[in-house]
This record gives sequence, C-alpha cells and structure tokens, in this order.
Amino acid sequence: MPQDHPDKWMKNAVNRDLALTVACVASLVLIVGPWSAGCSDDTSVSADSGVGDGTVSGDGSATRDGDPGPGPDGKGTPCPEPIQKPVGSDWPEVFVGRDACDDNGQGTRDAPFCTFTAAFDAVPEAPAVVTVLDGQYRLVDSWPEGKSRIHLSRPGTADAYFLIRADEGAMPVLIGSVPIAAGVWQDAGNGLWRTSAEFLEFDPTGLWTTDETRIIHVMEMRNGVRSHANTSDVMDPGTWTKADDSGTGCGRDNQGCFLYIRPPAGMDMTQATFEASQGQFLSAIGCPYMVMEGLTFRYTQPSASHFEGSDYLLVQDNDFGHNANGDDNSYSIFIAYSQGVMVRRNLAHDSRYWGGNGSNSKGITFMVSGDEADLWACSNEVWGMLNGGITTKGGVSNLHVVGNWIHDVGQCIQPPGPRCNWKGCDGEGDEGHTYPGGNWTIRENILERCGSGIAYASNEDSSNEYGSRVFNNLFIDCKHGIHVSQWSVGQMVRNNAFIGSGVGIYFNNSAGEKRWPDWFLNRGFDSDFNVFHVDDSIVARVDWTGSGDHPLTLDTYRASYAGETHSLEANPSLDASDQYKPLAGSPCLNTGDPSVYKNATKVNIGLWPFFLPDSK
Repeated sequence: MPQDHPDKWMKNAVNRDLALTVACVASLVLIVGPWSAGCSDDTSVSADSGVGDGTVSGDGSATRDGDPGPGPDGKGTPCPEPIQKPVGSDWPEVFVGRDACDDNGQGTRDAPFCTFTAAFDAVPEAPAVVTVLDGQYRLVDSWPEGKSRIHLSRPGTADAYFLIRADEGAMPVLIGSVPIAAGVWQDAGNGLWRTSAEFLEFDPTGLWTTDETRIIHVMEMRNGVRSHANTSDVMDPGTWTKADDSGTGCGRDNQGCFLYIRPPAGMDMTQATFEASQGQFLSAIGCPYMVMEGLTFRYTQPSASHFEGSDYLLVQDNDFGHNANGDDNSYSIFIAYSQGVMVRRNLAHDSRYWGGNGSNSKGITFMVSGDEADLWACSNEVWGMLNGGITTKGGVSNLHVVGNWIHDVGQCIQPPGPRCNWKGCDGEGDEGHTYPGGNWTIRENILERCGSGIAYASNEDSSNEYGSRVFNNLFIDCKHGIHVSQWSVGQMVRNNAFIGSGVGIYFNNSAGEKRWPDWFLNRGFDSDFNVFHVDDSIVARVDWTGSGDHPLTLDTYRASYAGETHSLEANPSLDASDQYKPLAGSPCLNTGDPSVYKNATKVNIGLWPFFLPDSK
C-alpha cells in the first residue's frame, strides 16, 4: 500500500478494498496534479470517444520531444495522443462476465462468456472488442490445460485493432492465484504451520493473505538456482517456504511438499485465508496496436501480462498489483521488442522476486524497444518495488518518462545501456544485432522516498549508450537523487529540485583507481540550473572503498569542476499543498534553463516550468 503523502497532492485513484470486492480502476482519471495533463484527457477507447486523433506518426517521427514546448496550465507539452483511431461501430464485440455466463453461448452482454479463453476464441482476429463486466475472475479458469497464461496473437492496425477493456463503470479484478481456505493449516511445531502444496498445479512464487499482505518468501541457492529454503531458515514472523515432510526445501514440483508459514504476530491460523500465485493473464506476442484498459490484476507471476512484438501497444488505466517470481525477474508488466508503445495512467505496485537485494523486482519494464518509434510512459503511479519503478532489461531507447509519481522504491527510473540479441551483437554473425540504450527524456516527474531517483546504467557496455535528458523533475527524500555510474555517457541534467533528506547528485566510481567528478564531466555529464535543499548537494565516491565518499557543497564543487554554474543551494519554496507549485518569491521562478523547452524564454526550476503564482 502506498504511504499517504502528508500534503495529499495526488489522490490514489483506486479504492483497494482489502477483500478485493472493489477495484475502481475506471476512476484512474481522477489522478490530479501535474499528471492530469501529462497525457490526454481522453480516458477510454470506445465507439463514442475514441482513443485519439492519430497525432503520432506511423514511423514515430512525430513523437520526438527533445525540445517540448509549453503545455497547458504551466506544464510542459503533454504526451501525444495514441495512434489508435476510434472503435468502429461494426467491430465484433463479446463480453466476459460472472452472472448468467455460458462458454457455449454467444458472449452477449446478457449472456456473457465465463472465461477469457472462450471470448478470445470467439473473436480470432482484429478488429474486435472483448469487454469485461463487473466481478472477480480466477485466471486459472481461463488457462489452457497445463498452461499458466493465455497465449494471444491478434495483429491489428491503427484503424482496426484488438481491444480488451473493462465495461464502462465496471471494476473487474483478474486474479492469478489459487485460494487457500481457512481451516486447512496444521500446527507443524516450533511456531510453524503447514498445508499440503499438492493442490497447486504450478510452483508458487508469491503468497499473500486475502487482505493483500505479502508473506515474505525465504529462499536459498541450490545448484545455482534460487529455490525454496529449508523450514529451519523460516525464522521471522510473516515468512514462508515450500518444503517436504522433513522440512527440506522443495524444488518446482509440488508433489510431497507443503507450504510452511511462520505467521505474523496475532494471526489466527485456524481462520486465516491466503492466495498462492500461479500465473498471469496473457502472453501477447505479435499484437501490434492492441489496447488493454481498465483492468485490475492481483496475485500474478511472473508478471500480470507479457507483451512482445506488439508495436504501438496502448496500456492504460490498469492496476497491476501483487506480483511475484522466483528464480527470475518479477514484473508488474513486461514489454519487449515493441515500437511506439504508450503506457499511461496505470498503477503498479508490489512486484517482488526472491533475489535478496531485489535487483530483479521491477514495475513497468521495457526491453529492446524504441529504436524505430518512440515509447511513452505517462502519468503512472508506481510504488513498493524493491528495485525499479520504470525500468528496463536493456536495449531501450527513445523512451519519454513524463508526469509520473514513483515512490517507495529502490530505483525510480533506470535508463539502460545497449543490449545484444540472443544471436550476438552487431558484426557477430549474420543475424547478430545490438539494440541501443538511452536517449530518454525524463521530465516533470515526482520521485519520492527512493534509493535512487535516476540510476544510470552501471555496466561497461553502457559506455555505448545514448545520453538521456533529465529536466524539471522533483526529487524528495531520495538517498541519491541522480546516481551517476562510471559508465554513464553524455547525460544532461537541468531544472531539477532536490529536497528533503539524502544526496542530490552522487558520482559513483566503483573502480579501484580514484576518479573525481572531472572524470564524469569529461564523459559528457552536464548538470546545471538545479536547486538543492538536501543533506548533501553533491557527493563523489572516488573509489570503491568505504572511505571514498566526499560530500561537496556547490561552492566547493564549482571551485574545482565545471558545471552547476547557475544552480542554487536554497529552500525552493514550493507549495506542498498545491502540487508543489512554486510560491511567490521562490528561487525556482524564472531561474531554469529555457533551452530545454522549445520557444521558451523563461522557465522555472521544478515540476511547473511555466507556472507563475499570480496565474492561480
């Protein structure tokens, strides 16, 4: 669950009922603040209103926003409208529902299909609409035999695409788990309780109480694979594992195995009910122009949905919550090998894998995409990730991260380095190819309570990445606002405000030889016109030893290095009760670098580049 912001600048748009009886995804349009205009006000794909007017060009050229201009209400240019045209009145439409449903029927509103499998089979090609009525849906009922997801391929066009949507005003919840009823747990001694795992078809990677509290998995490495720990290692309240009758951790097979829990304090295990994750909604491969909107996902593994080879995909107004994975990455949503994708106005939270420090616990994730048409991540709220909020698995270029609120995560945004395909890099064989990374535009986001707000790629291959542009963001209480890797190249940082605890900019050299900020500056790191009101404006970690951190004030930094010439150490005087707009007399007013916005002559520092206090 997100922590309530004390100033309540932004409403949580979804009423997350603890028993999953309410999931108001349709009300995501209530998101307020800089984010309400970060993307279009159009909230649905329907025959009445449509998805947009096609302002994004087919080759992506119209989506470049290297120099966004002024937008409405003191913000920068909003994200473009998606390329999809309005739904055709003659498109076939089928319904999925809980009441009076019949998989052998016609899938009408009054007699809908019971399962997504039946609905998808009834509309085998685009254009088509699958409308989901109110209710809770166990995805296990829709999976093909022996599978933990639906495999879907519905290629479409901007004029004729495949649409999966919540019915107007409906709040459908798609559940990727199997329930564990009260009364099945037995006292296993030594404070542990257990129940047989043999009723589960797939190896569970996540376990939650039905009030959405995650029970933390305890793992161990076995033959180089992350696996379930022995019961002797399940020591902390609120932890679990899967093990055999003797307490030895099991592998992926559930036969002869039990789920063991050391319950949280105060939990009555004779009455407790749980959800054990089993799979995901769908794996959509080859679904260009597809649209998914208004759905709530709970208790999935290894992601709520997986998209691959799906150019101009539109994912909007969904809630991706409570996802898990074991020996690999956990993603709220995963998108790969796809161009021109837009992900907007979604919630993503609590995605976690077993990997200790959580580096593979990810939220909205892209991989090897964006080199042919720009990608967009707009007006999303992401929280509760051990690692990345909006992140990648490498090879992602030309991503615009605009107007998001990312909080309570390890790293909010992670511009990547390049990535090679599975056949090799450029020049390695006939089919090897290197996908570039970088050239991201990151603007007008709130990045709050994090390990790193922006964490640049930290592997040697990232020396070939494109530089990214980070401007007019607000960093609040981040351990490191901007985390600069020794491998980062050509990064531009402008007009950002750093407030609260932590460090503004952190130069991280993990090499054995000492490297001071001039080494990073010589590789193209370019930062200026920022406001710092944090514990330390700049810290240089000059080598890998524990004594390598050197705090620098702006004055001491300027005395030795280029950059930050126009930056300030001052209270930015922002109105926390009104979406962090600058107050009258704020040092942020008209002190930013106007060159980052097209045709601008005066620009503020922070989230509101063109707002003036007397314009309220």
